Amino acid sequence: MSNGEIIITTFSHSGHVFPATELAIQLASRNYQVTLILPSLPSTPLHPLIRIVQCSDAPPGPPPTHTGPPPDPHHGLPKGSSTKDILAQLIDNHDPSSPPLLCVFIDVMMAFQLIPVCTERGVPVASLFTSSACDTALVHAATHVKEKDLGLDGSVIVPGLPEEMALSMYNLSRVGPPKQMPGSAGPPPPPLGHGLMGGPHAWPPPPPGLAIGPRQGLHVGLPPPPLPVGLGQTEDAIALLFNTCTDLERPFLDYIAKEAKKPIFGVGPLLPNQFWNSVTGSTSLIHDESIRPKHDSTHSERDVLNWLESKQPHSVIYVSFGSTITPGDVELVELAAGLEQSNQAFIWSIQHSAMKHDPAGLRVHHEEPSLFDPDDLANRVGDRGLVIRGWAPQLLILSHRSTAGFLTHCGWNSTVEALGCGIPMLTWPIRGDQIYNARLVTKVLKVGHVLKAEVREAIKKEQVIQGIQKLMSDEEIRQRAKAMSKDVFGKGFPQSSADAIDAFLDFIDGLMPRGTFRGKERSSAN
Repeated sequence: MSNGEIIITTFSHSGHVFPATELAIQLASRNYQVTLILPSLPSTPLHPLIRIVQCSDAPPGPPPTHTGPPPDPHHGLPKGSSTKDILAQLIDNHDPSSPPLLCVFIDVMMAFQLIPVCTERGVPVASLFTSSACDTALVHAATHVKEKDLGLDGSVIVPGLPEEMALSMYNLSRVGPPKQMPGSAGPPPPPLGHGLMGGPHAWPPPPPGLAIGPRQGLHVGLPPPPLPVGLGQTEDAIALLFNTCTDLERPFLDYIAKEAKKPIFGVGPLLPNQFWNSVTGSTSLIHDESIRPKHDSTHSERDVLNWLESKQPHSVIYVSFGSTITPGDVELVELAAGLEQSNQAFIWSIQHSAMKHDPAGLRVHHEEPSLFDPDDLANRVGDRGLVIRGWAPQLLILSHRSTAGFLTHCGWNSTVEALGCGIPMLTWPIRGDQIYNARLVTKVLKVGHVLKAEVREAIKKEQVIQGIQKLMSDEEIRQRAKAMSKDVFGKGFPQSSADAIDAFLDFIDGLMPRGTFRGKERSSAN
């Protein structure tokens, strides 16, 4: 019999789904039954103690093919149920004769909608942060800093945080309401990454041609009060879990613990077993196709591997902005010109379905598609460059000996994958947590160089060329990245994170009546 059941909810994007799934595997390996609510079914079977329930909160596009056992229909959940409805029914219909429901993990992106579902039913809630601790800490700090607190240099150092993370007026202007869960009720939020204050991330204007006045039936005057942000959404959570470890982000975890005044657990980085096997040396490469669903792509994993094998060690720079966001065409043209004229071997993964953003990080809703032609770039550079449209085997690329650098948007999953593989980074953040992740990489961990900073001006090809040359020729930063990979990731899943998971489970067990569990059979899978 398992030690108890834990329900995990996750936001619909891969940057949230992947770590939530890995956390479920960690819990199941410790003999806990896990019900994982996902927007699509996984492409490979998970642990026997993990049950998948599919929700309707998925982004557009077909789900990956499911090769594992089907979802358990025991609860009779209606087809197309939202995460909120599924969670309510899972709690209300919980079988008293089955292992007790111990806790629900709520992705912080969905906290505003889902935490009340649990608290109203008396079920403990832990908030799951799949991004970095530094972002949560600095967003929280920015909500408590006023413009008058800024010094003569236009910045303010936050007590308890590294001086390199001093906040500026630009940082204060980025604080805004949380993103809304797909399918949830209520008015839509501003576009992703916008804030409430003035400046480049202010509330967006009305559509062109729409007059706002008392006869249009629209609210006139000041915007409504902001929804809670970051830690403010987790007031009713009993604990906070972060996809990081103390070796990477101790000062930020300590700061959050002090501010939140509740238990904090660094339980990551939550990456697949194949990743840990690679960085510990038991395998040489990480093959993405065996662990992550493959979407449409112009190149197979074999194509990419053959291309990498044809290059010299430490000669390739990998370029990717992730699966959901990208710069706009104006900057993509400059990036393409920089890559072409740098004479450096490169792989560029381009997602045409990603949301385009202008140089200030604001979403571009309409843009002429003819400005940027990846096929034209591929033809001009020949075999020196590999331009992939669609899915790219990122873990394979980062773990290959030919790869020497990573031009990245600094999404947290991409950041920790590069850190684990010992690949130095060239940072080009676009919005959200990427801004602070980039600063963590370049100023605190010092394993990367800045390509585009927080000044939101359009990138030029000369900057791209100079940035690539600087990164690829910097032997000191390469050795520092390798040392960090060995020190933090080299022994496998961090012991501090394994201990944190066990400590959290002890904490949850302590909330249950005596005699609830007959015996614990915890054993880590790593």
